[in-house]
Amino acid sequence: NNNNNNNNNSHVINNSTQGARTVREVRHPEGKVEAWLADGSRVIAFANGTSKVVKGNGESEVWFGNGDVKRTKVAPPAVEYFYAEVDTWHVTWQDTGVEVYYFPSGQTEAHHQSGQREVLFPTGEVARVMADGLEVELTWDQLSVEIRQPRPTKSPPPKISSNANSGEL
Repeated sequence: NNNNNNNNNSHVINNSTQGARTVREVRHPEGKVEAWLADGSRVIAFANGTSKVVKGNGESEVWFGNGDVKRTKVAPPAVEYFYAEVDTWHVTWQDTGVEVYYFPSGQTEAHHQSGQREVLFPTGEVARVMADGLEVELTWDQLSVEIRQPRPTKSPPPKISSNANSGEL
């Protein structure tokens, strides 16, 4: 029996991994806890309050102690980062390099590698700002696919617990 493993209790992770059962858990001396789940996911809780879930398909989500969230998606490949202090999402589309910002005011901006910016205003107006500063009005259909994606949403971080009835890992 490995002293670092805690296999005597049945564990469950909260809905961020759809209730998958823990098949192995390791509690490290520095306070980090790792759990491998039956669905192929791995949950890591760090002593500083940061939590991370790595799914079997390679996608991951990290919850930081300051409220920020980073999500790495495989298909389509993108990195979503939530800045809690300013309530803003920043999504980088890996295939195109387009960076989309979702502001709390409802304004959304797409920044293209060419220097162009697309702006979707809360009023529904849309515009493209060329690299030279020239602003051109557009219709919704003329916007890039990236800016038309819905604003990401936050999911709750996983919790580590040895109580199987708590709904937590």
